[in-house]
Amino acid sequence: MATARSRQIAKLQRKLTLREGFHPSPGEPISTGISALDSLLPLGGLRPGSLVGYLGTGVSLTLVAASVACLYRALIVVDRQRQFYPATWGTLSRTVFLRPANDADELWAVDQALRCPGVGAVLTKCGRIEQRNFRRLQLAAECGGTLGLLIRPAQLRGRPTWADVQWLIEPWPSRDRWRLRVEILRCRGGTGGKSVILELDETNTWQEVDHANPLHPPAELADSTTAHRRARA
Repeated sequence: MATARSRQIAKLQRKLTLREGFHPSPGEPISTGISALDSLLPLGGLRPGSLVGYLGTGVSLTLVAASVACLYRALIVVDRQRQFYPATWGTLSRTVFLRPANDADELWAVDQALRCPGVGAVLTKCGRIEQRNFRRLQLAAECGGTLGLLIRPAQLRGRPTWADVQWLIEPWPSRDRWRLRVEILRCRGGTGGKSVILELDETNTWQEVDHANPLHPPAELADSTTAHRRARA
């Protein structure tokens, strides 16, 4: 097993070395790719070498953040459950998909990818993480200067986390556009509780909805919530 892993690491490192050549300045924030979310963060972006938690329906937002972090470096997608479909991802020139066979290999793959300087971001779906393993991943991200983008169930809200930033993403009803409500639950050096409503416009770009952000969906749209969620499930 150790020999096979060593060969895997060597092969991946050779592939990623060809894609190196750009590294953000130490400490320079990395944009989420969405100005409305950047404005909620004290640094105006995400700290390199950190973990970012997306609780709920966060796949589309992680891809936007990954596209910025991986402009000149590789994106590693650790997809043990085979839930990501490459054909829907657009350009894959700097994307590497890993599909570990078990829990131990999955943890090892995320850890090793986060430590690699040729990687801009590591994206994975995961449930509960033991605190010692969570801390291990946080240290791995710091070591590689890599963003760890963790998509997790909304039910884990309030659980201990080593993520620098934690978002809660929920569908928001709309008659004709895809909308999400995004709340910042936790932020290193800042406070949580702020939220925005994002809308996917005709250019496939997430924009903040201009009108005031209500605490509850408009009454006339409430009946559409169930259908909207089923459509996006």
